[in-house]
Amino acid sequence: MSKDTILKVDTLSFSYGPRPVLHDVNFSMLSGDYMAIIGPNGGGKSTLISIILGLEQPDSGTALVFGLPPEKGRINIGYLPQYASHDFAYPITVLEVVMMARLKGRLFKWFNDDDKMAAMAMLKKTNADQLSERTFRELSGGERQRVLLARALMDDPKLLILDEPSNNLDSHNEYCLYEILETLKGKTSIMMVSHDISAVSRYVNKIACLNKTMHYHGDKELMPKDIEAAYCCHVDLIGHGHTHRHLEGHEHD
Repeated sequence: MSKDTILKVDTLSFSYGPRPVLHDVNFSMLSGDYMAIIGPNGGGKSTLISIILGLEQPDSGTALVFGLPPEKGRINIGYLPQYASHDFAYPITVLEVVMMARLKGRLFKWFNDDDKMAAMAMLKKTNADQLSERTFRELSGGERQRVLLARALMDDPKLLILDEPSNNLDSHNEYCLYEILETLKGKTSIMMVSHDISAVSRYVNKIACLNKTMHYHGDKELMPKDIEAAYCCHVDLIGHGHTHRHLEGHEHD
């Protein structure tokens, strides 16, 4: 494995019982890549992330994370899930939410001054430091995403994985989120699962189209034929200026 290869997926397949989810998936990421994975719902994107994180085991094939099995390599990954599984009624502060990233592996220990300093630094990086004393349940969707992104960055990950990070965000908060990610480009490798073609075309340097198998993996010059291969239907790629494009004429949301 090249020293610059941070993720290598080789002939990977996975099924839930008799239902195939991934078939013969092959792709790689290099250090510094900013990759978007697009594809229809049910195409295997979230399952692929689960395998990379070591939460699911493939039926066949391999995934190596920094040259290691996912269970060992994931220590170098920061992860922002699609849906936050927090009890919003619990009165935890924003600062405590971010510091919780430091409790992994600690038994019977609480936060220290170093944790607080690191958490405040990450909140500042995601433009959320002014929220530190508020309770998490008070926040808007965009504010929560910035806080959870700060938590994902707490241990200075070499790879940041985001599963549909702009879901349920308004256009302003979506723009703010992608601008924050832009500041990380070149310092942290980023993998983003997204249906947002505008973000794909504007920010990333590599695109993968996934629908059970990988139909396209390369630079960011995505053509309609590449999307049609992944979505298995006719697609019209509509442009609204060079920074905003969306999909039209397919059955998948």
